[in-house]
Amino acid sequence: MQESIEAYRHAARLKPNDPEILHNLAMALLTIGEFDEGWRLYEERWKIGQLAHAYRNYPQPLWQGEAAERRVLFIHAEQGFGDTLQFCRYAPLAVKRGLRVVLEAQPALVRLMQSLDGVETVVSPDEKFTAFDFHCPMMSLPHAFKTRLETIPASIPYLKADAKDAALWREQIAALAPAGKRRIGLVWAGNPRRHSPILSLTDGRRSIAPELLQPLFKTGNAVFFSLQKDGQKAPEEL
Repeated sequence: MQESIEAYRHAARLKPNDPEILHNLAMALLTIGEFDEGWRLYEERWKIGQLAHAYRNYPQPLWQGEAAERRVLFIHAEQGFGDTLQFCRYAPLAVKRGLRVVLEAQPALVRLMQSLDGVETVVSPDEKFTAFDFHCPMMSLPHAFKTRLETIPASIPYLKADAKDAALWREQIAALAPAGKRRIGLVWAGNPRRHSPILSLTDGRRSIAPELLQPLFKTGNAVFFSLQKDGQKAPEEL
């Protein structure tokens, strides 16, 4: 990885304003825990491809970590479900700095995000929320908080399923899985996002054909459940 970083630094010296080079350097730095420079350079993502078109040029200022008693901070989702699930954990830290936090999430995640501590309101993109004083893209929060390895929010669980829903699913799963057997949920594909060649390529690295799961089903001490919402039909064993 260090060799890659040096190559990106050399490329950046040759083309200092190339956002793709700086973005790739950011990703490499984050991989080895160089968070200060890595998160700062990750802001270059807004100059690249699909994200360049997705940048929200609000009249209100970008929040950069400052305390602001009772002011409204709008934290908005920017990429995939996984990014929202990972980086929403920063929202309670903003509440501790005196801000009233309104969080935007993809519609399918709104109800789950309502379990975040301290968040005042959770909205979906369709609501076009604008009544705020500051805004911050969700994946800019680590940069705003000047995140170090030891300061990554690690309060777990920071999201909680509805208690009634959890009890219902627990009952249904218990009825399907004999006592003593492991209960294993499987997901084999992400969102293909075919509207973007780059994002679709990313999905190709994380998704597999469900047929490749077949060897797992020969395990005698487990019951498998499909947690896949979209994509190809589940194997009959699920």
